[in-house]
Amino acid sequence: MRKKDVKCQSISIVYLYFKYSKCERKVYRRILGPVYDSEKEDWRILTDKEIYVSVKKPTVIETVMLNRLHWIWHAQRMEENRIPKRLLYMNLGTRN
Repeated sequence: MRKKDVKCQSISIVYLYFKYSKCERKVYRRILGPVYDSEKEDWRILTDKEIYVSVKKPTVIETVMLNRLHWIWHAQRMEENRIPKRLLYMNLGTRN
């Protein structure tokens, strides 16, 4: 795997996380609706921080990351000859 390929993969993962979190916040804003701001005497949408405080659940990104960590922990406890453990620790060759 070339350095350029790794960079492209990491950028695409970050982009997907950003896209999912944006979509998640959009759905929560739709569900929770606008709030009345008594100081400004006007309606406004919730900020990201207010959304996550009121929802009190892990985000999609946090859930995915926790599942990845859980899988790695599970694979580490496997026997040495199991395919998932060998895949986890195998060295990727480089192309010339």
